[in-house]
Amino acid sequence: MDSLPELQPVKIRPATGKLLGVEAVRGIAALLVVLFHAGDMLSGRKDYGRLPLDGALTFGRAGVDIFFVLSGFIITVTHARDVTDDPGTRRLGAFTRKRLLRIFPSYWICTLVLLAIMQISPTPDRREHDPAFLLSSFLLLPSTNDPLLGPGWSLRHELLFYALFALAIARRRIGIAAMGLWFAAIAANSAAIMASGSPLAGGIVGNGLLAPLNGEFLAGIGVAILLLRTPIPRPLALLATGLAAFALSATAEVAWPDIPPNWPPLHLAYAAATALVLLGLAMRERAAPLPVPAWLVRFGDASYALYLLHVIVIMIGVFLLRHLRPIVTLPLDAAFALLVAASVAAALLFTAAIERPLLKYLRRIWHVAP
Repeated sequence: MDSLPELQPVKIRPATGKLLGVEAVRGIAALLVVLFHAGDMLSGRKDYGRLPLDGALTFGRAGVDIFFVLSGFIITVTHARDVTDDPGTRRLGAFTRKRLLRIFPSYWICTLVLLAIMQISPTPDRREHDPAFLLSSFLLLPSTNDPLLGPGWSLRHELLFYALFALAIARRRIGIAAMGLWFAAIAANSAAIMASGSPLAGGIVGNGLLAPLNGEFLAGIGVAILLLRTPIPRPLALLATGLAAFALSATAEVAWPDIPPNWPPLHLAYAAATALVLLGLAMRERAAPLPVPAWLVRFGDASYALYLLHVIVIMIGVFLLRHLRPIVTLPLDAAFALLVAASVAAALLFTAAIERPLLKYLRRIWHVAP
C-alpha cells in the first residue's frame, strides 16, 4: 500500500460510472444474506422447525464475506489517489461526507421503521426503550451487543475501516502504518482463535476491532491495487477459478454443518474466492464493456436497501404466516420463496422511491459527488 499515490485510475464505463460486474456481485451478496436469514427465521420451533431446501442455502451468510472484500476494493479503487503525502482537509472532508451519507440516512430510516414496529410488538427485554442502547444503535457505536437493526453489526466494521482509510488520506504514512498494524493484529487474533478457540482479547477488542472478518478488507485492497497497477492476462480464468473456489467452500459448509460459523479458515476461503472473482470481473471489464443485464445492475444498486430491509420484511412475513396458519399453511419452500421475493420487491421500491431521491438531495446540499 505504500505506493498508492502512483496508482492509475480505473477506466469505468461512463454510462453508469460503475464497474457493472462488481455492481452485480453486490446484488448477489445481498441476496445470499437474504436467503440465509429467510431460511433461518422460518426454521424456528414455532414455525416450520426445519430449513428450506434441506439446508442447502446455509452458506448464504458468506454474503457478508463478499461485502467486506467488496468494500475494501471499492474504497481503494475510488479513493486511492486521495492518499498522498500532501495533507488535504478538502479530500478528507469529501471522503467523510460521502461515506457517512452512504451509510447513515438509509440505515436510520430502516431503524426507525423497526423501532415503530417494536412499539406495537416489543421485545422481551424491552431494549427498544433503553436510551443508551438506542443511541448506540443509531450511531453504530462500538458495542458487544448487536444494534436494534441486526444487519447494522457489519456497518460498525465498515465504519472502522473507513476511519483508518480517512487517517491515510489525512496523514498518508501514519494511516498506512496504522492499517498495516491493524491487519497484523487481526491475523494474530485469527491465529489465536484457530489455535485455542478464543480471541486474544474479549469484548469489543477481540470480537470487534480485531475480528477476523476485518481482515477481508485487505483482500479487497489487494485486488484494487492489482487492478490499478498490473495488467493480468486471462481474467475469465481467474473468474472461473474464483467461482469454483467459492462453490467448493459453500459445499463444504453445507456438507459439514458442525463447522463453527466464525471459523477463520472458512471466511478466508470465501474471501480468497471473492477476491479472484472480483479481479477477474474487473480486469475483464477494464479491457472491454462487460455484457451485464440491466436488471442485475439495478439489483446491485438496491443491494444496500436489501441488506438493511430484509430482516424487517422477513420478520413481518413470518408473523403473518404464523397467524394465517389456521386458514392456510404454505409449504416451507413456497413460504421461503415468498419471503425472499417480498424482500427484493421492498428493496427495489425503497431504493427508487426513498433512497435514491434522498441521497441525490443530500449530496446536492452537502456538495458531495455521487
